[in-house]
Amino acid sequence: MSNSLIKRPKPKKQRQKAKQTKHRISLFGFLSGLAGLIGVIGVVVAFVPRLNVTVSDPVDPNNPFSASVTIANTGYVPLDLVEPFLGLRMMEFGVRRPTEMSANSPKFYTKLGNPKWHPGVKLGFDDKFAFGLDEIMGIQPNLSSADIAIIVQYQIPIIGLRREKVFPLVAKKQSNDKIYWYAKAP
Repeated sequence: MSNSLIKRPKPKKQRQKAKQTKHRISLFGFLSGLAGLIGVIGVVVAFVPRLNVTVSDPVDPNNPFSASVTIANTGYVPLDLVEPFLGLRMMEFGVRRPTEMSANSPKFYTKLGNPKWHPGVKLGFDDKFAFGLDEIMGIQPNLSSADIAIIVQYQIPIIGLRREKVFPLVAKKQSNDKIYWYAKAP
């Protein structure tokens, strides 16, 4: 006889248990991974830049462009090179036909800016920047309606990404024959 050992196969029950435990994910592990994913998404959303634009009532009721515009950074990330523009789409003076300033698409506006705001201001958390519409347009006599936008360009300093956000406004004549600005859906 020889000295070789005889190899015996493992019983089937042990092999089946080993296969079952390899691919099992525990409920705790799954819930921990899901909670971590939700947390990461929440952190990313918290750091998305948020700008808020508000337009006041005109100081001079006869001049709708005497209204002031306030741009506020309501996000947690400071913004660099914040530069506002006035986007003109359509203006109507008195009883004349409307003057189209750009293409019919609501996304396209003719941009007007003020050179003193270039290259832009820095807005930290809860910082505000205000200006008057008349700093860009001046007095427009007999304005009866307008379709404009406040266009804000800014840069995210952490990643250097330059973005632009459009806040559309419309001017409508009210029953007291005065013009007031209203936010319009983008």
